[in-house]
Amino acid sequence: RILGPPGRPPAAADFPAVDAGVKTEDGGPAAASVDGRLEGASRGIEYGIIETLLSLVAQCTPADCSVPCASPANSHLYLSRVLLELTKLKPSLMPQAVVLATSDVFQDFLPSLTPTARENLGRWLGFHLVNTEYQWPKAYWDHWTPYATTGGRNSRGEFIGTALRCMAACSSEGAVTVVKECLPPGSPLVRSVFLNPNNDDDEEEASSTE
Repeated sequence: RILGPPGRPPAAADFPAVDAGVKTEDGGPAAASVDGRLEGASRGIEYGIIETLLSLVAQCTPADCSVPCASPANSHLYLSRVLLELTKLKPSLMPQAVVLATSDVFQDFLPSLTPTARENLGRWLGFHLVNTEYQWPKAYWDHWTPYATTGGRNSRGEFIGTALRCMAACSSEGAVTVVKECLPPGSPLVRSVFLNPNNDDDEEEASSTE
């Protein structure tokens, strides 16, 4: 569960909406390649900043740890808000860098990360999308879907499930909001994540949207 202010998780109303559109250097839309990455998108200093912050997110104190964080660099909520503020501060650069860095982490590093690191990154993405009006390239959901809908557990599928469930936990209408506002229409992720028999709380909510 995402760490937030005492008494409630962080909600979308806590932060102004930002534009998460992804553009190339010449201002045109970036096209997704077959593996879900963006073609024609640049990797400047902003990419390095996001990559560094995500590496810190992955190393954060686990959500169920009762020991206080030694410093803000170990606080999941603090780092998540720093990433969000950077996105708001540089809306023409940072959203693209967030998408690119997340894609690279998903494609190249997730299988080698510890379960805690994967959970930290999934919780961050859920928090980030709730607070950016669920804006995320459809091509990524399409590319990611098989990892979470095929039989058997895998690191990428667990990351996707964590992100979606955290979005539901932070949304006013739970899974209903995620299904309506975030996922592509008819996405198999609805059934695999929210209608899974192991997720009884989400099942009742999501089933009303189908």
